[in-house]
Amino acid sequence: MDGTVEENTEAMNTARSSVSSGAVTYAVRKTHIDGFDLKEGDIIGIEGGKIQSKDTLVSEATIKLVEKMMNEDKVNITLFYGEGVNEEDANALCEKLQEKYPECEVSVIPGGQSVYYYLISVE
Repeated sequence: MDGTVEENTEAMNTARSSVSSGAVTYAVRKTHIDGFDLKEGDIIGIEGGKIQSKDTLVSEATIKLVEKMMNEDKVNITLFYGEGVNEEDANALCEKLQEKYPECEVSVIPGGQSVYYYLISVE
């Protein structure tokens, strides 16, 4: 970056604001929150501190969460898969998302995190 400190700071803040992040995990108890009736073990997608998706399948909860995170300006989807997901399933989900969003580059990376099936970055 060849600009001034102020120009570079503004450019970095603009870039940061264009990135959305989410996580896919499971409900730890029965509750009603963010418009969802949850039971222990339900798979949930979270963005911005709110539950945005729910399903019984990790892949479907993840697809629903990505749908909520997407808009016409987004061009990259990155999935960091955790300990509870095998590479084959992560690659299959990556392929589904690539078919659904052909204008985007979809990547899958082993993250190794516990508790979260996927950490997601959409930019």
